[in-house]
Amino acid sequence: MSRPDFYDWPRRLAYVSRVLQPDVAVAFFGANDAQAVDFNGRVLGSESSAWDALYAQRVGQAMDTLLRGGATRVYWVGLPIMGSTAFSRAVRVLDTIYRREAAARPGVVFVDTWSMFATPRGAYSAYLRDAHGELQLMRQSDGVHMTLAGAARLGWAIVARSSATTASAARSRGSDRTCRKTTASSSGSATSRRFAPVDRAASTRTRPTAPCACGTAQRHRGRLPPGAQSAPQQDDLLARLREKSPCATPTRRGRRGAPAACPRAEKERRLTDKAHRARRKRDRAAPPVDDG
Repeated sequence: MSRPDFYDWPRRLAYVSRVLQPDVAVAFFGANDAQAVDFNGRVLGSESSAWDALYAQRVGQAMDTLLRGGATRVYWVGLPIMGSTAFSRAVRVLDTIYRREAAARPGVVFVDTWSMFATPRGAYSAYLRDAHGELQLMRQSDGVHMTLAGAARLGWAIVARSSATTASAARSRGSDRTCRKTTASSSGSATSRRFAPVDRAASTRTRPTAPCACGTAQRHRGRLPPGAQSAPQQDDLLARLREKSPCATPTRRGRRGAPAACPRAEKERRLTDKAHRARRKRDRAAPPVDDG
């Protein structure tokens, strides 16, 4: 993000948003951004206030690009604690900028990952305990990048945050649509009741359908990847998915006694996979961004 002369991320994000038209966007930047930049003939060090202001402007531009591209919600993932103490101090500055810029935009949610990859005492450790209480290698030897277990830990946290935000938004929409009662004056006119106008733009906006949890999620309940959420968090997430499940027969069984996903969920999954394959094909055919 700090070197648009090397790779123009805002331009790339605008193109991806136009092609894919996402409902929700997840952004994870910053591991290479804490470096000096050449701006208008001046070299700005990464620890200067001028660098902070310039970087905040570029981060805000990227967030606005994703929102203008049609995403109703943008999850901006913060950087975790790093193996190097000096690098961790620089990452703290970046996370502060991400948090501040996200707070200034109602459609952007900042996801804090610092404590997620730290020990209970707040220190860095490449090994952390997973949902089953077993030590797993979460970070690679460079102290920056994640292993597969670490990526699974981060992915589950984003899913949980997205589910919580969606549930909160649904409750807000429900409270906005409560009926309002209007009473006439004491002149003897009849009492009338009317309902608050429905936000048709919000009601007709395309939203991703919640996956059916009647079979598939339960069948894989005990085989989650290392680094996933704790068991209570998994149960809570599955319960929320089950409440949103489009399946009307959650007790239907498949062959050999295994729970089977409902036909409607299977159809939606096939359509979703087909759409994702088409989008990936269009993205691969996209012209490369000019490095100049």
